Amino acid sequence: MSKNTTRHSRPRQLKPPSLKMAVQLLLLALLIVVIFMAWSDTPPQNVDNSCDLFAEKRAWYRHAQASEKKWGTPIPIQLAIIYQESRFIHHAKTPREKYLWFLPGGRQSSAYGYAQVINGTWEWYLAETGHRFATRDDFADVTDFIGWYGVQSQRFLGIKNNDSLSLYL
Repeated sequence: MSKNTTRHSRPRQLKPPSLKMAVQLLLLALLIVVIFMAWSDTPPQNVDNSCDLFAEKRAWYRHAQASEKKWGTPIPIQLAIIYQESRFIHHAKTPREKYLWFLPGGRQSSAYGYAQVINGTWEWYLAETGHRFATRDDFADVTDFIGWYGVQSQRFLGIKNNDSLSLYL
């Protein structure tokens, strides 16, 4: 045989995975599920007390403070809006309409997330701020949105950032 010719060998036969490998894959899948569950945002235990809320969700204070510093909307107003809109449930949605009193229909609006922001307003916020990856179910993004919305309300309607009643209505 010359140097340029090669021998053709049979393709290897695949062995079935061993029991040990199957258990390792199952444990890995379980670990991934646990990690995703840990990352999911659960509402704070006591939503009626901001001190308790921030003690439980330490990063939330930094996010609310950053929004206040950037936009000027006070932390209590940010929290009041989120409390009223979603009770701090990150994936809150409007109720579904019912057909024949029991068949689920579409949602009453596109409002979603902590602040129950509708699609059009959220798209306006994304376009104006350049936060392409912001989401309505992320506390940091929503506090930033509330601050930005306060500035827009002042710019277009003359409502001050610290006027909670007028901002909310």
